[in-house]
Amino acid sequence: MRELRKLAKANTPTGVISLKLERPQAAIRSKAQREGISLGPTNRSPYNRRAKPAKRKR
Repeated sequence: MRELRKLAKANTPTGVISLKLERPQAAIRSKAQREGISLGPTNRSPYNRRAKPAKRKR
């Protein structure tokens, strides 16, 4: 399924992929898992980092 791979690589949300391919979200997730395609966002830090507050000068 090249279209699924292309949409996932373009960081398309799973809900939008399911609408474009006319398949339920569960089917999209299942097919992606079988094919080894990641549906996770590519622009998110894998370490769940947050910005540190600025230090106050005294």
